[in-house]
Amino acid sequence: MDQRKILGNRGEDIAADFLIARGYQVLEKNWRRGNMGELDLIVRKGREIRVIEVKARGAADGGHPEDAVTESKLARIADLTEIFLTIHQLAGDVHIDVIAITFRHGAAPEIEWLKDV
Repeated sequence: MDQRKILGNRGEDIAADFLIARGYQVLEKNWRRGNMGELDLIVRKGREIRVIEVKARGAADGGHPEDAVTESKLARIADLTEIFLTIHQLAGDVHIDVIAITFRHGAAPEIEWLKDV
């Protein structure tokens, strides 16, 4: 497995733990719909459903992880979210968020939660 995939998986695990600690229930992790793409995390707390795009980077990679979330990526996430909600017959207050995680050598990961992107 390449380093980017390892870093991404670690970031998704950290993001899931971060959200669980805030009272969210993880409904799905890495939900795929054919070749349309993937939703990293889908979580729920009461009527609130949050679809989370997780972006993780090492400090040496430069830039901010959330900069990798483009308008076309957000449109694809929105389309996949509609499909997911329909298939699972879920309704509620739906939000699309980004959790950006930066890993720095010798320090705890920095977590930034960008809501309603």
